[in-house]
Amino acid sequence: MSEDKKIYLLKETAEFNFVKETDEKGSPKVSSYGNMLVKGILQKADTLNQNGRIYPKDILEKEVENYRKLIKERRALGECVDDQTEILTYNGWKLIKDISSNEKIYTLNLQTEEIQLQKIQRKVEMDFNGKMIRFSNDEKIDMQLTPNHKMIVWDKKHKPYKILAKDAMENNLNKNSIFSHSYVEEFSHCKTKSTNRFQINYIEHVNLKVETVPYKGKVYCVTVPNGTWMMRRNGKMSWTGNCDHAEEAVVNLKHTSHVITDIWWEGNEVWGQIEILEDMIQGQQIKTLFKNGIKVGISSRAIGSVKTMGGVNYVQEDLQLICWDFVSEPSTPGAFMFAEARQLSNFELKKLQDSLSKTDKINRIANDLLGIKKI
Repeated sequence: MSEDKKIYLLKETAEFNFVKETDEKGSPKVSSYGNMLVKGILQKADTLNQNGRIYPKDILEKEVENYRKLIKERRALGECVDDQTEILTYNGWKLIKDISSNEKIYTLNLQTEEIQLQKIQRKVEMDFNGKMIRFSNDEKIDMQLTPNHKMIVWDKKHKPYKILAKDAMENNLNKNSIFSHSYVEEFSHCKTKSTNRFQINYIEHVNLKVETVPYKGKVYCVTVPNGTWMMRRNGKMSWTGNCDHAEEAVVNLKHTSHVITDIWWEGNEVWGQIEILEDMIQGQQIKTLFKNGIKVGISSRAIGSVKTMGGVNYVQEDLQLICWDFVSEPSTPGAFMFAEARQLSNFELKKLQDSLSKTDKINRIANDLLGIKKI
């Protein structure tokens, strides 16, 4: 990248003309979770938009292919714990709802299994009305999590991995061998760093009870550099994962209202199938708006550079899609189309680049080498 190249935060917002998904009989189609499904245009290529920008199709195709991985893994979703969860701070255990966003808490470096004291980068508090998932037994486990919260477990080779609560529940129900031969690490074992392996209590041997629990109220989460922090509920401790809520919402309807489950091309238009998360407050709002014929917008968020030619800004090869969000319709006519191309500081750019996993980066490089032209 040349030193004078400027990277911008690019937002494009347009009216979302959705179509309800239906089955062969014309009945409304729902997801495997029982949620409403809609489809519509997410973005257009080779078309001058109201912001004076054009997204060349070959560039957008490669980035859509990169985005497929996020769709497959159902990523970019918010996740939280309930208000009875405690967090281990430098000054001792505190309810997560009572901690400040600048406190130091105990975290775990998953590469070295070293316990480290780190400052909270961000605290999230949000409303939740739906079913949480509780994992518990009589001895050492008690976690009550939203379906998309990341649990930290260790496999039989003692390698840690992260799994969404809803996927852990499904794996437990189906007696998945990898999950059943995993275990929850104890705080004391990491702290002592004993050279002798401790007694492993695999999930299949600990009488794990997994149940859904109706919950209406506030849920919370934090973000720390290590991505893993110590929680306690009813006196039982375990490691848990970071919050992944977007740090910047477009208006006031965050991406936790929905998840994109499929994406495809129709000519120069990028279409998407969207699952409305009806257990989330924001998802309920979106469903109600759709049901009553209220217009909403679809907003893309991306970073990249642009090149001006003939008074038109062409998005360049370094485009990286972040997400598509639903936004509420502004009251001012025409306000849907607004130009926002804020230049990113070096700090912001590094933070966004660091947020890409190693696999994401390999995936992007592979797509570049393959020179994907059609999807």
